[in-house]
Amino acid sequence: MTSSGPTRDSSPFALQSFSYGKSLVRLLRVVRHTPTHHHIVEYTVATLLSGPSLASSYTEGDNSLVVATDSQKNTVHFLAKTLPPEEVLCPEKFALRIAAHFPTKYAHIEKCEVEVVSHKWSRIKLDEAGANEEEHSFVRDGEEKRTVQVVAEQQGSDKAIAITKLQSGLKDLLLLKSGGSAFHSFLRDEFTTLREVNDRIFSTAVDCRYDYALPAASSAGIVDSLIASHDFDGIASSIRQSTLRIFSHTDTGAAAASVQATLHLMATTALSAPENAAVDSIEYALPNKHYVPIDLKWAGLENMKEDEAEVFLPQADPSGLIKAKVGRKA
Repeated sequence: MTSSGPTRDSSPFALQSFSYGKSLVRLLRVVRHTPTHHHIVEYTVATLLSGPSLASSYTEGDNSLVVATDSQKNTVHFLAKTLPPEEVLCPEKFALRIAAHFPTKYAHIEKCEVEVVSHKWSRIKLDEAGANEEEHSFVRDGEEKRTVQVVAEQQGSDKAIAITKLQSGLKDLLLLKSGGSAFHSFLRDEFTTLREVNDRIFSTAVDCRYDYALPAASSAGIVDSLIASHDFDGIASSIRQSTLRIFSHTDTGAAAASVQATLHLMATTALSAPENAAVDSIEYALPNKHYVPIDLKWAGLENMKEDEAEVFLPQADPSGLIKAKVGRKA
């Protein structure tokens, strides 16, 4: 006879936190405005559900309240088909609808976390000027992705839905500039071997996340209100463009003093833009992907001086990692 172990009340252990869901839910949505003119989006979605009543599925093996992860996957696909096209085509709007669905439909689901990753597809341009675009043909022109994280929670005796997190971002945006970046006047001691440079290659893979200001209280129409009042696509475009502009050059025209200085200027520029007033804070993680001059003295060639280095070795690792979060003052 096999023992089932101690009961929940007699166990010396307590379940401290838990959630469960479905990850890597893939979908491509085609919106046919006309028989030949289409828009598409490709998403990878993850959902996580939690609530105190689900504890028994862990401690007692009771699955009676478990919304199966396969059902969560089916729900994502159902919403992708049935929501208005303009809501599916925008990752923030789609994520908000998914997150609100579960705690609205299931009274015992108190919290839903959703992550949506939008993969980049752009229309094929039929001429160099780009004025003539294909109506239903697309190209994956890079691994850059838009990201969204939303948390929806029940609040109060009426279990009204509150959105407690709405975070957007972009990641895997690969950038490189062959000059205009410096790093000198840093602390030197017995561990320092790095040479000071006034001009160098700077390459990074941008990971940017920005949080929206949210109402403190729950409300029956919170999701509708957020969808109606925010130009999510416009804000995403603005932050991407300011990131590219500041990476490319500083406002003074001088070489950037460091990755740290570039990051801070990226963040403050994004927050200063009037169209981004709904954004409360922004954070960047910028790995410094090193390109090192190759010593060609063996061939009688100078390639190590700043102004003569032309052939570089891309280094996979190690790399610097610079991170910061900048928010509006209260």
